[in-house]
Amino acid sequence: MGVVTAAPFFMNELRAEWFNLPLERELTLHKINQEVDECNDIRTLRESVKSLAYQNARFQNMIGEMLKENITDQISDFFEKVKIEEEDASD
Repeated sequence: MGVVTAAPFFMNELRAEWFNLPLERELTLHKINQEVDECNDIRTLRESVKSLAYQNARFQNMIGEMLKENITDQISDFFEKVKIEEEDASD
């Protein structure tokens, strides 16, 4: 079996600009940070952190499932195309 030297598919697809937040999101984060800094109620802060952690986990799971479905579809399309090309070549 040969050694694969190509980078994983996702390494070629990540773009630097994806890591930069739009100005609207920066403003939202600034407002949230300001509210957290001004909050003295530890119970409220705890509940907020728990809620954000849960929401983050849900979004990560959703993105993972969407990626899995998309990759599966792309692989299926690729194999279907290869199959058609092989059939054409054997004719």
